[in-house]
Amino acid sequence: MEFEFGDSSSFELSMENIEIVKTRKFDRIWNLGFGGSITAAPVISENILYFCSLDYRVYAVDLKKQGVLWIFKTDGCIASSPEICGDLLFVSSYDGNMYCIDKKTGKELWRLQTGGEIFGGARAAAGSVLVGSKDGFIYCTDLEGREKWKFRTDDAIAAKPTIHENYVFIGSYDGNMYCLDIRTGREKWRFKTGDEIVCRTGTEIWNGKLYFASFDSYLYCINIETGKEIWRYKTGKYGNSSCPTIHGNTLYHCIRDGFVAALNAHNGKEIWRIKTGGAFVNQKPLVYNGSIYVGCEDSFLYAINQNGSILWKFRTGNSINSTPIIFDNTLYFGSYDCHLYVVSESGEEFWQVPTSSSIQVKLEPAFKVFEAQIKKDQETETISSEDKYVTGKANADLSEYSMKSEYVTKSEYKQESEYTTEFVIFEGALHGEELWNLNSEDLKPHLRI
Repeated sequence: MEFEFGDSSSFELSMENIEIVKTRKFDRIWNLGFGGSITAAPVISENILYFCSLDYRVYAVDLKKQGVLWIFKTDGCIASSPEICGDLLFVSSYDGNMYCIDKKTGKELWRLQTGGEIFGGARAAAGSVLVGSKDGFIYCTDLEGREKWKFRTDDAIAAKPTIHENYVFIGSYDGNMYCLDIRTGREKWRFKTGDEIVCRTGTEIWNGKLYFASFDSYLYCINIETGKEIWRYKTGKYGNSSCPTIHGNTLYHCIRDGFVAALNAHNGKEIWRIKTGGAFVNQKPLVYNGSIYVGCEDSFLYAINQNGSILWKFRTGNSINSTPIIFDNTLYFGSYDCHLYVVSESGEEFWQVPTSSSIQVKLEPAFKVFEAQIKKDQETETISSEDKYVTGKANADLSEYSMKSEYVTKSEYKQESEYTTEFVIFEGALHGEELWNLNSEDLKPHLRI
């Protein structure tokens, strides 16, 4: 279907009849292939850096000698960060196993087999290790690998558990955030959102509140004891697959649409937001010495000050989905270009660590599961979408939030310079093929739906 717009007024009218719609489950993370790309944050213990790669391997690197100590190989891609507990290193793989490794020698001590790929990675605390799997189960073992309990959700899990006091918090593709007793695995409460929850770095807990985001394009703040909503914040049109960070009284969040936002952590009011050059996926902002560091799919690591201005950006050879960490005033992060980077606070590169393969894993388009569609008429849309989204209250009816309110293309965050002087329309707003440009001399706009 094609539409031609003869003037700007007819263009604006037609754009009001277009909405961005999520058409199916988010499956991008389950379609990773073999290669040397790094997609998750490293961890550091006793001057040894540990990181994983999609080449099936775990690396231990001596930071002083800048050399690899050992390499451990699994039978599948590793898209999560290692978890350290004492002398133990826990690594989760797409082969369905969670491995327990001696962090000094790289020798396997035991493994737990689940029924599906593991994206979110493990969490260890209080003598327990927890991990969620694509099979929909959350598994809890002791440090010797003996199963304590497992809890089943209604869909795949692509989140890392968060442990706070005696409770475990984890999101599921079924749209629920679960609170479980860490000792028994019994459910205390669940909070229903309007879509999948993907949170590889875990949720954020602060001042008796739990902060997390959903693919329904909302960021939530809920009461940690009751699971009741305190506030919600509309992020954009393309969902969320990153986790927020609290620093002071400010919450920082990377939005899939390409924005970094700062909010008041108490009430969810926006302080500022800035636009970058690509999508944000699986990011948790690092805040250090007055700067916010985030990696983006446009291949840049950004340093942003707390007023929302970009200080500098460091370019790699491919997407950065690895959340940066800092140790001894030095930044460490991986890239899809098959290298782990070591960079100063001012953006100067010190050294790199290559992985075993130079094959850069091809990423599917970030917004593949979203499409631009013609809005249905008011009456039809009300009937068809009235059960789509949840109110945000624990165990609430899904009837109060419709697709229309979630994914309309007219954004409340338009900037004058960005939307009035030049309009560029992309096929389905997703794939980057330019269809027309209002600044071109030969204006023949066509929007294919």
